[in-house]
Amino acid sequence: YTINFLPTDIGARINPSALRKYPLLRVIEQNLGIKIDSAEQSMSATLADAEVAKRLSVPFASPLMFAERLYFARRGKPLYIAQSFYRADRYQFTVRLKRYREEGQWRWDYQKSRT
Repeated sequence: YTINFLPTDIGARINPSALRKYPLLRVIEQNLGIKIDSAEQSMSATLADAEVAKRLSVPFASPLMFAERLYFARRGKPLYIAQSFYRADRYQFTVRLKRYREEGQWRWDYQKSRT
């Protein structure tokens, strides 16, 4: 279950029928011509409140994964925020770590993936 927060001037330009066919990112980029350059995401565990429990068909206070993502347009301008709630029994977040030797030091690098 995802809630998107957009500036009024952008949200007012989105045709709701387009969102029934295409993801929001595609609508923003293709229909509005706004290019998304990057995003920053944080994740945490949470419990389902009454509204989210209803939307996800889980009991109240069920464990969930919560992700908040801030999307940026070019030159680092914040564009919009997406807050997503995932059922803990249907979502897994995986990070693959790889070790590199750099300038006499070992460091970990990672690739993110989600299912």
